[in-house]
This record gives sequence, C-alpha cells and structure tokens, in this order.
Amino acid sequence: MHNLNARSALSLALLLLLSLVFVLHSFQFPNASLSKTHLHLQTHLQVAQSTCQGTLYPKLCVSTLYSLPNLPSKSVPQIISSVITHAVSEVKSSSHNYNGLRDNLRNLDPLEQRALDDCLRLFDDTIYELDATVADLSVVDNLIESI
Repeated sequence: MHNLNARSALSLALLLLLSLVFVLHSFQFPNASLSKTHLHLQTHLQVAQSTCQGTLYPKLCVSTLYSLPNLPSKSVPQIISSVITHAVSEVKSSSHNYNGLRDNLRNLDPLEQRALDDCLRLFDDTIYELDATVADLSVVDNLIESI
C-alpha cells in the first residue's frame, strides 16, 4: 500500500514537472506560425476597419469585409466585387427560402400570389443587376492593372 502511494506521488510529481517544462517552453519559444496567423488576422481586421470608416453601417461593413479572404492584397474594385458577390449569394439564398415558403403556401388569393411573384421577380432582377455590376467592376479592375 505504501509503495502504491509513493508511486502515485512520483507520477504526480513527474506529471507536474513535465507540465511546467511544457508551459515554460511554450512561453520561451512561441510558435512562429501562430504569431504569423495572429499578425495576418490583425492586419486583415485593420484593413477592414480602415476601409469602412465613414460608412453608414461600419459594423456591418467590417464584419462583411472581415469575412473576405486575402483582404489586404485586394484592390478597391476587387473588394467591391467580392462584397457584391457576397450580396449575390445572400440574395440567392433569400430567393431559395422564398421559393420554399411560396411552395408551402398553397391557399393564396390571386393578389397574394401576385405579390409573391413580384418578390421573386425582384430577387431575379437584383441578382441580374449585381452580376452586371461585378462584370463591370472586372473591366475596371483590368483597366487599372494595365495602367
């Protein structure tokens, strides 16, 4: 019994010693890739914040831009294009949800049905206009790069 307690105490001491060595090692030699990742995320956030200064909805702007990959390396037309592409995916998602809702509402009077059809047409028009804007921005970005 005494031997078991001594063994447990020795195991506990060894575990504590290894834990201490691990903790000291991690503080002394920080992981370089973790540091680079932190710096990248901080730069990414700074670019988003500086780009969104003066906008009507800065928090929404920052959260949207922060979600874009490789933000610091993008030109302004590329940022705008990415945001619009993001908006297109959101509109498509809303349109898909709308279609599901419309399919579940079968007992609509003609006026309600027309209103829902108008919504679908507005979704389609919005997607078309946003896609055209992305195409136009691509032309502008190519012109800027050629200068």
